[in-house]
Amino acid sequence: MFHAKSPRIAASIAVALAFGALLAPENAGAQTGTVLATGLKAPMKISLTPGGNLLVSEAGTGPNTGRVSLVKRDGTRTTILDGLPSGLSAVGENSPSGPAGIEQLGDAWYLVIGAGDESLPGAAPGLEIANPNPASPILSSVLKLRFSSSIDSTFGNFVLTPAQHVALKGGRELVINNPATETLRVSLLVDFPDLTGPRSSNPFGILAFGSRLYVVDASLNAIQSVDPVTGVYVTAATFAPLSNPSPPPPVVDAVPDSIRSTNGQFLVSFLTGFPFTPGRAEVRLVDPATGASTALLTGLNSAIDVLPVVGAADEYLALEFSVNQSVNAPGRLLLFNPASAPPTVVASDLITPTNMAFDRTSRELFVTEFGPGRIRRLTLGGVIPPLPCGVGSTTMCLAGGRFQVQASWRSAQASGVGIPVALTDTTGHFWFFSADNVEVFVKVVRGCGFNSRFWVFAGGMTNVEVTLTVTDTQTGVVKTYVNPLNTPFAPIQDTNAFGGCPVTFP
Repeated sequence: MFHAKSPRIAASIAVALAFGALLAPENAGAQTGTVLATGLKAPMKISLTPGGNLLVSEAGTGPNTGRVSLVKRDGTRTTILDGLPSGLSAVGENSPSGPAGIEQLGDAWYLVIGAGDESLPGAAPGLEIANPNPASPILSSVLKLRFSSSIDSTFGNFVLTPAQHVALKGGRELVINNPATETLRVSLLVDFPDLTGPRSSNPFGILAFGSRLYVVDASLNAIQSVDPVTGVYVTAATFAPLSNPSPPPPVVDAVPDSIRSTNGQFLVSFLTGFPFTPGRAEVRLVDPATGASTALLTGLNSAIDVLPVVGAADEYLALEFSVNQSVNAPGRLLLFNPASAPPTVVASDLITPTNMAFDRTSRELFVTEFGPGRIRRLTLGGVIPPLPCGVGSTTMCLAGGRFQVQASWRSAQASGVGIPVALTDTTGHFWFFSADNVEVFVKVVRGCGFNSRFWVFAGGMTNVEVTLTVTDTQTGVVKTYVNPLNTPFAPIQDTNAFGGCPVTFP
């Protein structure tokens, strides 16, 4: 059986996998969704790429079989990077542990590697000792990945070898080629200590916030703030054990497992440690400046992830790994509005779910299921309303519908409104006099990974007066840009336009 006192996320997952048949769903009225993709190797985390595809980190099936895959919306999978550090956790019922959170910041992707098999059970419950022969020397780390092509267009199939793990440990930056002659630069940004006192570290989730990276450690119950250039890190927050109303024991580990952001605060879910008392898990808001935390959502069971619902005030999607791990009950998805109770059960038959990604445009949610090795797709159109921006004859909706863009014009003889033509999710143009005579181009760029802001760029081929109005439908903030009459349209490059960067796409 599992090492009962271990706070590790791997141990917690192993409990649910080790107990036998799953129970029937609790709420027959909740939706089941559809299976989008199968054949994944213990998927841990999922995110939407800039191109709207799905990037999945996989813990693997054995030593150094960790993987990152790109899954398209039709379910086809491409291996991006294979041979990543991973191992079967001896303190987690031999459950796979390896690649976990992955996040983009600037021109690089940052991949968290979990504890793998770096430690062994100690002499007493809750104690660990170093494994003298771990699968890889760079477990419990953060890797920096820089692709020569975009993550959405790369042919992938890059492979790391065990010898290259050793080279990364020695401080080398590796340049790897794939069969398509593309290149990938890999370096070891952070190598967390294998053991801190009686426990190994187990970095699990990662968030790009401002100019830094924030990593949650599910074993050490902490958030580490990491410089993405130097790899130097400091502890941003720690979490004390939680009281346990159903002893033994009187307290349990907090076990932070997911980190997101909302309105300038961190949003952290807590799985809790053994005995995984139902109703004890929670979600907290954490102040990035002070590390102080306050409970936001309580009464959860084995909370594994949380997302703010972009465009809806004070609503959150919360994912439960299991409603009762002691009997291997299935997990479920809840929609919370803290101002009202109880939460809505959106799905109640999820099998060992670990993470989710939400496309606000299509209102589709994608959930990784660890045990079956698959992605479940849930359509939330009946649960979450569309964003208030509505495409009309004078309105353009950009960045997943969050930003409403309008243009008006005035010449010496007449005035009117611009007619919008959307080109992509982020870019469009307006015409004033005829459809074949483009006057102004505009785009709203998600610059969250650079300065936690949305950017507005515009350019014009006109000298009439133009008033360009951009509205953030989530926050109500309005930005107005005016080009004076008889003046060549001056380029707009506002990289500080809007705050309120979400975790979810867009």
